[in-house]
Amino acid sequence: VGMKDGNGGFGQGDGKNYTVDYVHQPETFLHLLEYLAGPPDSPYGAKRASEGFKDPLLTPHRGRLLLELGNESWGAVAHNAPLGRNYRKYGEWCRSIARLLETSPYWSDIRHRVTLLYSGRNVRNRDSYGLNEALLEGDRGELPGVAYSGYLGGNMDYDPHTRYGQDVESYFDERHRQMKANLADMRQKWQQPGAKQIYLYESQVSTPAFFGTAGQGIILLDYLMASLRYGSIYPSVFSMGGGEWRIILDDGRPFVHYLLMQKIDRECRGELMEQGADSEGAPVGCSVFRDGKNWSILLFSRDFRAESRVKLQLPQGLLPQKATEWTLTTARSDTRLDYSEKTRNIRLKDGCEVSVPPHGVKLIRFEE
Repeated sequence: VGMKDGNGGFGQGDGKNYTVDYVHQPETFLHLLEYLAGPPDSPYGAKRASEGFKDPLLTPHRGRLLLELGNESWGAVAHNAPLGRNYRKYGEWCRSIARLLETSPYWSDIRHRVTLLYSGRNVRNRDSYGLNEALLEGDRGELPGVAYSGYLGGNMDYDPHTRYGQDVESYFDERHRQMKANLADMRQKWQQPGAKQIYLYESQVSTPAFFGTAGQGIILLDYLMASLRYGSIYPSVFSMGGGEWRIILDDGRPFVHYLLMQKIDRECRGELMEQGADSEGAPVGCSVFRDGKNWSILLFSRDFRAESRVKLQLPQGLLPQKATEWTLTTARSDTRLDYSEKTRNIRLKDGCEVSVPPHGVKLIRFEE
């Protein structure tokens, strides 16, 4: 939910009035709940029905909603969010909306299917310029989560098609360091009493001149998967096409970002297991999923200079298993389309070693 209020527009402004009613008329949020969960003969349920959805979109058993109260409100006037000038006032506004939602006749039935979120800045408090701490002053658990930026940025203002030796490697070294520092911060937050869930409202690794490369895609998806074990909700990736954040070419050919997202979405499902929980400092990022009898082991290279080898520890009681191993390899970390995929059948046993290529990814799947 944006916080636009008054004349302006992003940045320098365009003279239009972007006032939104819910900043000054918070009962709009009650109308939203009725639109989502009310019967078709209620005023806002009828509006929903007129748009082709007779049945409620949210029920005690169906549908989920992430409701981020504000987005990048820290930008204040530059983001059309004057309320963001005062971080404490903004936090209290969020809590007042949460208390208002409690008065809705529909809230008790759907509250467990709605996640309310503050809008923070960078994950690490040291990089949030005081916002992350200030907006939570006075918090008593009214909102269960905080939305943060998932960007791992950096400056690289030369042509990425030209080989610059250590410059490219240094770029990825810094992104890996930032990823590990952010994950360490998430872990610390998650271990505190009253820990908030985390939602990365936008996520990318990019710069205007250096975008869509294999190394960026691998680091990004490694970061997002690792964040799940510290209370992170599945994140948003910005954006599909156009600009420095694109994950496909204009003709539809996918970069590694998009390829990995599809693979993970289709084949890494179910419960996130604890087996990969201590991997931030390791040369390989590891996430393990279990969906009934189906297991997925996802391995990301964190050493772009050399092949890494990891020893797999299968859950106790699992016998050697036939498995399918999918490997993504890339010729260079800064390539965009020069990548290859290979699938083969293997046999797993406890303690076996698996190699992960530099700037590569491996996915192992098996059934109990």
